[in-house]
Amino acid sequence: MFYRALKDYKLAPSVKQAQLLRARFDRIFKRASTGYATLDRLLRRLFRNKDGLLRVLERPEIPINTTLRKRHPPSSRKKNLRRDVSDKGRDARDIMLGLPKPA
Repeated sequence: MFYRALKDYKLAPSVKQAQLLRARFDRIFKRASTGYATLDRLLRRLFRNKDGLLRVLERPEIPINTTLRKRHPPSSRKKNLRRDVSDKGRDARDIMLGLPKPA
């Protein structure tokens, strides 16, 4: 798993390991075509953001995940959940948010 390899790199950074991770990123995300339009768009977008996604290789002290929402307590995540749900998931979200909290 690539994310796990980045986390391991943070613990013991090295120039050689950084080069290997960059090459591995290219193999994973720089593909001509998968045959699935949505997946192809996602892979292109991730590859365009390569510098930001691999910034940890230059600065191991920064967090891999810089999404502040994921570091907030669950109560604040519940408020943001409404923004992230697709049309298909709206009913499921409403049901889950309507369930009573455990005592």
